Amino acid sequence: TGSFKENDMRIFLVCKTWGVTEEEIAVQRAYVEFLENRGDIVYWPRRDTKQNDPEHGTEICRTAFWHILWAKEVHFIFDPTSQGFVADIMLTFALNELGTSLPFRRLIKRRRVIIVNPEVVDRMIEEEMEEQISQGMDPLFAKSYTMVLKNLAEETAHL
Repeated sequence: TGSFKENDMRIFLVCKTWGVTEEEIAVQRAYVEFLENRGDIVYWPRRDTKQNDPEHGTEICRTAFWHILWAKEVHFIFDPTSQGFVADIMLTFALNELGTSLPFRRLIKRRRVIIVNPEVVDRMIEEEMEEQISQGMDPLFAKSYTMVLKNLAEETAHL
């Protein structure tokens, strides 16, 4: 992440880091290279975060927080089997909420959320909706972190 200028595009990439296949790593690497080749500064946790955390994940969460705060955009390669996804979506959500609040607006800017693989998100939302409806949930009130991610991407598309 080195030195950067204020107008540089700084991107935090949310992607699965544990239990990934070589093919999944290749997809992540290709996406990072695409962004970096166009001049963006990318924080890729697989490459840039020490994954051996003696604090049992606390330092990984701390590092993610500071780098999501640093980012202008947060890109998600969504994988429903990733445990870190929930933490990263909630960090992004919380920072964006602070960015809408008058006392914090000058200090914390909202960040754009981009879903790299929206077809996977849409498929997961369909499955979550079917499951919740089968349990008697009114579709109007269905909820999930995947739905929060999609809403965040839609709400921040104009940023």
